Amino acid sequence: MASCLFSYHVKFYIDVAAAERLLLDWGITEMADYAADIKKYTSSVNAAAVDAIVKFCGIALKGKDSQWVSVTDPAEVKRVVDGFCAKKLGLDAKTAEAAVMAVGEKMKADKTKHRVTVYYLVAEHTKTLAKLG
Repeated sequence: MASCLFSYHVKFYIDVAAAERLLLDWGITEMADYAADIKKYTSSVNAAAVDAIVKFCGIALKGKDSQWVSVTDPAEVKRVVDGFCAKKLGLDAKTAEAAVMAVGEKMKADKTKHRVTVYYLVAEHTKTLAKLG
């Protein structure tokens, strides 16, 4: 029997967009991005609070539209008030809505208001960050 030696040459091509999606799926770059966005509006960032918000939001952060908050849409404000503010922060509707609108005013120069940033700033505004972690 004759033996044959085969030489395999494998080339790897990296699709940058696919690599970025993979990193995001693994959670490698998200936290740094969230913290950088939050730092545009506040002096310090509580990483445990950011992590708690990300866990609370879950799959909503993966959606193209659901990762953003529109403070000019009454239905979206109500969703934030009834969801995050009531369930996670224990705020009453009046206090929560005032906080969401205050955060919207603070972020008015930014057309895209990321959900994690809005939630963090609402918790900071209402002095309830400690409830997050």
